[in-house]
Formats: sequence, structure tokens, C-alpha cells
Amino acid sequence: MSAQDVSEIRWFENLFSARPAKQSIEDENQNLNNKRIEAVKIFDANGEARAMIELSAFNLVQLKDYGEAMNWLMKSLVLEDSMNLPKERVFTCIAIARVFEAVGDYTKSANFLSQARASNDKNKEEDFALLTLIVSETGRVNAQLGEVNNAFAEYEQMLKYARSIESSDKEGDAQF
Repeated sequence: MSAQDVSEIRWFENLFSARPAKQSIEDENQNLNNKRIEAVKIFDANGEARAMIELSAFNLVQLKDYGEAMNWLMKSLVLEDSMNLPKERVFTCIAIARVFEAVGDYTKSANFLSQARASNDKNKEEDFALLTLIVSETGRVNAQLGEVNNAFAEYEQMLKYARSIESSDKEGDAQF
């Protein structure tokens, strides 16, 4: 697994962790939107998609504004599909799954995790670090759905992937 793979997973996971504000909510929101606008100006579709994912996570985690979080993710999906950005699409599907999980709709969350997995599987160079994240998320959602056997199977799969990419932090996630 490359250092870039690790940094992308950390980038994504850090978006959804609660953290103390370094600036006002309004300033942070404006800075994230400015990042998106700059990416648009320089025709950086990848950067624009990631900025929209960041805006979504900010709305989900900091503001608890599920509608606005979903709004940014839908825009991101449209961009990713039109510009053929498969890795960003995977991140967006996982983020959508997290929004549905936050509102207690675990079935829709599972559906978007399935889409994330299918998108990752279509990628010419399957990303096992990303697959480990998808499987971990799927296991957690299956546990929430009361599908303990499926959750256990996902966690076993996650352990296999985590060991193959030497990701001890994910191995710990599989202990339940």
C-alpha cells in the first residue's frame, strides 16, 4: 500500500471525527467553499469533488445539517460520474452511507456501501486500503441492522485485508 493510499484514507476518516473548532463555524464553512471555488477556477475536478466531500462532512459533523450534507454529496456524485473520478466516487458513496447511518437509515447506508464496493471493484487498480474501509463500514452497518452473521463475515474480511496491507488500526476495528 502506498503512502498516498494511507494519506487518502486518513484524510477521509479525519473529516468525520469531531474536533475542536480552530475558527468560527461560518469562517470554516467559507474556507471550505473557497477551496471548492478555487478548484473550479483551475478546472481541478478531483479537487472540486474532494472539497464537496469536505463540505458535506463539515455539515454532517459540525452542523448536523443532514440535508446540506446530502446536497453536497449529490453534487459530488454528478461531477464524479461526468468526469470519471472512480476513487472520489467511492469516498462519496461512503460519505452518503454515513449520512444515512447518522439518521438511522441503515438499509440505505448498506446500499451506498454496496455501491462504493462496486465502484472500487471496477477500478483497474483495486485499492485494498479503500476496500478495507468499505468492509469496515459495512460490518458496522450490518451490526446496526442486527445482521450479526453478516457483520462478523465483513469483519473477518476486513481483518484479512488489513493484514495484507499491514493496517493494525483496522485490525482493532474488527474486535467486537
